[in-house]
Amino acid sequence: MKIATTLCAVVAGAFTCSAANADVISYLDLTEGVSSQTLFVDGVQVDVSTWPRNMELKTVNGVTGMGIDRGAVDGEIDGWEFMKFEFDQAVTINRLELAFLYDEGEFGDRWAEIARVLTDISDDTLTVTSDTTAVWTNSGVVVNLSVANEQGGGYWQISGDDIFGGAVTKVKLKSGNPGFLGKYSDFSFVKMGVVPAPGTAFLFGAGALATARRRRR
Repeated sequence: MKIATTLCAVVAGAFTCSAANADVISYLDLTEGVSSQTLFVDGVQVDVSTWPRNMELKTVNGVTGMGIDRGAVDGEIDGWEFMKFEFDQAVTINRLELAFLYDEGEFGDRWAEIARVLTDISDDTLTVTSDTTAVWTNSGVVVNLSVANEQGGGYWQISGDDIFGGAVTKVKLKSGNPGFLGKYSDFSFVKMGVVPAPGTAFLFGAGALATARRRRR
């Protein structure tokens, strides 16, 4: 059974909540102009943060994602910037979608772009190898959803039962190109599929049931 999903954020100094997509965190659920917010996906609390500045939307060739304002590239995650998702219980991730990862030579990029994804259990990369192909270092299948050239959005989807090979409590997105080359590897977040790990989902349900029983006494 799905649990109602709520998005909460601080906007103009006020704490607000709104509906989000069940089981999926999307750029649509994130709020421009803040560097941290909390949302709930299928009963899991997710704290989202960016460093060193606020979130910002960007659209290229009809593809939209959420990145970080200013930096080497406005509205993307580049250099030493990062976007982090922290979960209050273990989850498995069955989908990750990233945009604006382009092949070598596109939009002035001198190297093929690399996204680095760090979790509790792995340090992985998604490396563009052509306009329509990329290599992911963990589980799952990579599909190009919009070509990685100047006519497209450099939009990629990694999907599978568990793309990190185990339950995690954090996912951190940052540039995968080393050193000063990091400013040439920039991308934005689009979507992430989140599934509570079976054990933690059971404990969450058991805790809620126990609370309900206590209230009835």
